[in-house]
Amino acid sequence: MLTSAGDVSPSDINMWSNGEVEESPREMETSVAVTFGPILAFMKTSYEEAKTEYYGLLEGHVRDLFSGYVEFNEVLRSSLALHRFVLKEWTGIQGFPPLELQVKEDFPPFHMVRSRPINPRLFSNTLRKSLTG
Repeated sequence: MLTSAGDVSPSDINMWSNGEVEESPREMETSVAVTFGPILAFMKTSYEEAKTEYYGLLEGHVRDLFSGYVEFNEVLRSSLALHRFVLKEWTGIQGFPPLELQVKEDFPPFHMVRSRPINPRLFSNTLRKSLTG
């Protein structure tokens, strides 16, 4: 329920607070900007499997512009490139101290976002009808 100021009251039950999240068609069409699944799967493979996959990826991932340069391909297939792109062992990110957040004791566990009503003139007729009844 919206208050006169447009705020959401803490007693409101929202889809997102119950785990009932529904993706919009636009969101489903949008590609994920960052996904770590393939990277994590790659890190679980053996060194020999990773090396074979690395060499296999060179064929399809090096642009035609560079594939004609013998020196460039030699660098990508060198032990230096293997050392940089195919890890024998993942030891994590080194050289940074562990992150410790200092939060005030009275810091709220969540923040209620103040909502603003949307001007009905901005809605299309179809959306306005579905919202009004």
